[in-house]
Amino acid sequence: MKHRLGANGPWTDRKAIDGHAVATAVITSPDQEILLVHHRLHRVWWPPGGHLEMVDDTLSGAALREAVEEAGLDPGSMTLAAPHPIDVEVTAVPANPAKGEGTHKHLDFRYWFSAPRLPLRPQEDEVHDVAWRPIDDLADYGSWFGSRCGGKFESHGY
Repeated sequence: MKHRLGANGPWTDRKAIDGHAVATAVITSPDQEILLVHHRLHRVWWPPGGHLEMVDDTLSGAALREAVEEAGLDPGSMTLAAPHPIDVEVTAVPANPAKGEGTHKHLDFRYWFSAPRLPLRPQEDEVHDVAWRPIDDLADYGSWFGSRCGGKFESHGY
């Protein structure tokens, strides 16, 4: 991935003026639930994810790392359910002066993982809460994810 995107190129540099790549872990349980975090900064429920870091060799690996960091999941309990992103979207991100970031775009690669419903340990400096929620209730969570990705699970028996 670093070779394709450039180790410190515009797609991996979060200070890039126009935007950069991010990775999201869409994690479902055998009980047809989805793992969501309540993001501290944006105050909305969505799957764990975030910026690429130099330790990330793949986009799916970045998504896995973010899930481990934000929700406290055991990485050994997670299985990549689809080899390619289930969704890719460019999203507008408002300025965040506290982090020295102006308005920019995220190229969000969303990967689907499956995992058993295990206890969660949220990273409290980034998320308010983390919870397993019914997939059928995605539209109720007030974020882009429910309307954009909820239907993608139907074709896989959810």
